Amino acid sequence: MSGWSTQPILGSYWIVAAIGAALTLLLVVRPSFGQLRRSRQLVLLALRIAVIAMLIVAMLRPTRVSSTSTPQSAVLIILIDSSRSMTLPNTNEQATRWEAQLRTLRNSEPLLRALNNDLELRFYRYDSELHTIDFDGQQLALPNAAQGEQTDIGSTLHEAVRREWGKRLAGVVLLGDGTQTAYDPKIEMMDAGRELRRLDYPLYTVAFGPTGDNAQSRDVAIENLPEQYTVFAKNELVVRSQLRVRGLLNKPIPVEMWIQDATGNETRVGVQEVTARQDNEQVSFEMNYLPETPGQYKLS
Repeated sequence: MSGWSTQPILGSYWIVAAIGAALTLLLVVRPSFGQLRRSRQLVLLALRIAVIAMLIVAMLRPTRVSSTSTPQSAVLIILIDSSRSMTLPNTNEQATRWEAQLRTLRNSEPLLRALNNDLELRFYRYDSELHTIDFDGQQLALPNAAQGEQTDIGSTLHEAVRREWGKRLAGVVLLGDGTQTAYDPKIEMMDAGRELRRLDYPLYTVAFGPTGDNAQSRDVAIENLPEQYTVFAKNELVVRSQLRVRGLLNKPIPVEMWIQDATGNETRVGVQEVTARQDNEQVSFEMNYLPETPGQYKLS
C-alpha cells in the first residue's frame, strides 16, 4: 500500500500559500528585456513560473509513503505428559490417561498440519525432564508408553519457554493430569505459571484423569535444614529451617523436633505451630536444644 503526503514548512499551508502568492506577484514586475524577441521573453517568463512552482512544491515537502506487511512468525509450544501417573485410568473410561492423550493428539494432527503453515510448532514430552518430540509436518513421533518416574511440571514448563526466548510466543498448550510429583523441583509449578503471566504468554491446559480434590494438592516439606550441626555440651543449639506449605492455607501446622542419642532413645525437645497465608509459601521457624552431655545426636 502506498500514497502521497505533504509536510508544509512551519506546519502551515497558509504560510506556503502566502509565500506562493507573493512570488506570483513578482511576475508582474517585468525586467527590461531590451531588444529581445517576443518568443524569448515568453521563454524567460516560463522559466520564472517554473522556478516559483518548484519553490512552492519544495515548501510543501511532498512525500511518497509505501508500506508492506510481512507476517511475523510465532512459536506455539505443546507439552505432553509422559510420566507414569498417565498410566492410571482416565475418568470412567477403560483407557488410561496416556491412551486418551495419544488419541487426542492423533485426532488433532490434521489441525496441527494446518497450524504448521502459520506457526512454528514445538513439541515436548515431560516427566522429571524435558524431551523433544519430532514432528515432520505430518505426524508426531510419540513414544509407545509413559515411563517417566516423576512429574516436574514447573521446571519443564520453564525450560520449554526458556528455549524460545527472543521469539514471539503464541502460547503454550499443556497436556497432562496436572499432578506434580517431583520431590524437589528446580522451579515450582506456581512460580512457572506466574512467570508466564508476567510475560503475558497464554497458557492452555488439556486435562486428563478425574478432577482432584483439595486433599490431593496438599503438601508440606521442610527445606533449608543443614545436614550437620556442631555445638559444645551445655551450649544452646538454634535450629532454623523453613516449611514449604501447599494447599493448607490459614491452618496451623504442628512442627516437632526430636533428638535421638547414641543409644537410640528419642526425646521430643520442641513443638511449634506454623501457619501459611499464601499457597506454596515458605514459612520460617526455629527451635532450641541444649545438649547436656557430649556425643552424637540425630535430629528429626
